[in-house]
This record gives sequence, C-alpha cells and structure tokens, in this order.
Amino acid sequence: MRPADALQLGAALVACEEQPADVGFVCLDRDLTIAAEREGFAVLP
Repeated sequence: MRPADALQLGAALVACEEQPADVGFVCLDRDLTIAAEREGFAVLP
C-alpha cells in the first residue's frame, strides 16, 4: 500500500472512532480496498 493510502485509511479509522462497521468507505484502488475490508469497513464502489 502506498503511504498516501495508509494515511487515508488511518484518517478514516480515527474519524469513525475505530468502529469501521458503522461507516462506508468509498474507494476505487484495489490495494486500499483490500486493506479497508481487513479493517472492517464496508467498501463502496
């Protein structure tokens, strides 16, 4: 994963107070999508 993608994912985790199941994550990047799903986000196309 690229550093900018890691920052985006980290910011999303902070924004949702580490409760990713309650928040949708919009992403078109394959690697970031995989990482977001692993963290528990519902990834939207």
